[in-house]
Amino acid sequence: MAIVTLLSAGGLMYWQYLRLTGAMSQAILTAEISGNHRDVDMMHDAVRADVLSALWASARNDATKLAE
Repeated sequence: MAIVTLLSAGGLMYWQYLRLTGAMSQAILTAEISGNHRDVDMMHDAVRADVLSALWASARNDATKLAE
């Protein structure tokens, strides 16, 4: 009876280990995706700021700002 209990407990622990490993892989992937999304969003904001600055300088005929 004890051997059945030990084998059952061992099997259950191994199954939980596999599930935990899969969940950790998913968490790491989600963190990487989130970081990439953040980086792209910041790049988008920088491009938008450059375009708005150029439009504003063009509207004011500011040659110094347009040269930047």
